[in-house]
Order: sequence, then C-alpha cells, then structure tokens
Amino acid sequence: MQGILTILIVFLALVVIGVGIFFLRHPRPNQVTRISGIAMTGVGLLGLVGYSITLL
Repeated sequence: MQGILTILIVFLALVVIGVGIFFLRHPRPNQVTRISGIAMTGVGLLGLVGYSITLL
C-alpha cells in the first residue's frame, strides 16, 4: 500500500511540474500564465521534496 501511495504522489507532483513548465513555455505568455507556471512548478517541487523528506 505504501508503494502505491508513493507512486501516486510522485506521479501527481510530476504532472503538476509538467503543467507548470507548459505554462512557462506558453507561445504567448501573459502575466497570469507566467505566475501560474511559476507557482505550479514550485508547488510540485515542494511536494516532491517534502514527501521525500518524510520517507527518510
């Protein structure tokens, strides 16, 4: 059960990071997409780092 939960959390964090990078590389970025991209990428990275700390 712990392995499935780990895979799910890591997968969701990677999806959030991917969407954030997609927003950052938007063809015509405005301020909203830029801030959303930075925020989503940061939240995904914080989630990965925070969850990896709890596994130690």
